[in-house]
Amino acid sequence: MKGWLKIGSVAAFIVLAALAIAIGPTAAVGPIGRDTIGLVDVDTGEWHLTSEDDLVTTFFFGNPGDLPVAGDWSGNGITTPGLYRQSDGFWYGRNSNTQGNADFSCFAGDPSDIPISGDFDNDGDDDLGLYRPSEQKFYLFTVSCTGAPMGAAQISFLFGDPGDLPYSGDFDGDGITEVGLFRPTTGFVYYRDTLTTGNATNSFFWGDPGDRVFSGDWTADGTDTPGLYRPDAVMSFFRNTNDAGNADSTFLFGRELWHPVSGKFGLVGGVPPTTSTSTTTTTTTTLPTANCPAPCTVDNVTLSGSNFFSPKNITINAGQSVTWNWGSSAHTVTSGTGSWPNGPGGEKFNSGIQMAGSTFSYTFTASDAGKTFAYFCQIHVGQTGTVKVLP
Repeated sequence: MKGWLKIGSVAAFIVLAALAIAIGPTAAVGPIGRDTIGLVDVDTGEWHLTSEDDLVTTFFFGNPGDLPVAGDWSGNGITTPGLYRQSDGFWYGRNSNTQGNADFSCFAGDPSDIPISGDFDNDGDDDLGLYRPSEQKFYLFTVSCTGAPMGAAQISFLFGDPGDLPYSGDFDGDGITEVGLFRPTTGFVYYRDTLTTGNATNSFFWGDPGDRVFSGDWTADGTDTPGLYRPDAVMSFFRNTNDAGNADSTFLFGRELWHPVSGKFGLVGGVPPTTSTSTTTTTTTTLPTANCPAPCTVDNVTLSGSNFFSPKNITINAGQSVTWNWGSSAHTVTSGTGSWPNGPGGEKFNSGIQMAGSTFSYTFTASDAGKTFAYFCQIHVGQTGTVKVLP
């Protein structure tokens, strides 16, 4: 399986299903061939996995805000759900594509780590991996998640630049999962064929800013190639070779805030896919100076567990301030449209990584009048917004 993004209590507990009733038919195991896409609503813990016939099986697993990852945890050839909970560094996994409690859990990770998965040692089953954006470093495990803290990663190395987002796959077909990175500001994709520090083995452009990149064996030839999910179009695109070019196939399915996973889910049956391009409302707030003499604060921007700003676009007057409120962990509020276009420290404002309950404010001065400032979260691709300062 191929993946796509806090040290606290190590008390053992299991993930409880969000609802008692599954949606759609009970999952049945079918022939295992090519990889297919799954999409996860991280705001509800609802998983939507597709079969090779493009039918969808839906069930709940996880809590709001958990980051999805999937893998062949038991080595039986079937990809099943996994979760990483950034707030406490716990992993949870399930060995069937059905609703229920976690079959295994363990503790491994820091706040803001982004999960991946793969067979990093070619032993026939998938293991856990983490990418730490603050260090641009991968931490990969080759031992099973059995309930105890995982301890130090068996494989770790530096690779990547600030703002890049990880994905994983067997890009050369040798049976070992490698890692890659996607630069959301430019659509630049690059990866290495070995799990070591060094320059990229291959690189190319694939996708647009805001896309979510993953990989899969779309042709059942043993080699993983890129896929991407475009949230604003609720469309997935698949390429059958690791190079630049147009998509070889597409799939219209999803919701704007869902996150992709992929694998050999081994499913038969299901329901036809549905789409919706809008699950949230974006509002623009204008505060006349007469009603808010400078300095004053706009206190209505929330960073949610679904990885979006609400409202994402704000209109203010010069001399006013915007305050961002963390409703979940972990996020940044960083000016610009990508990974530090002027180098770290060159951005207009940057909150750094903050956790739930935090706030960050910035005051826009007279010199900002008549300008619009984009901002984004360095951790979650597609989490963007703007502040427009009236003339």
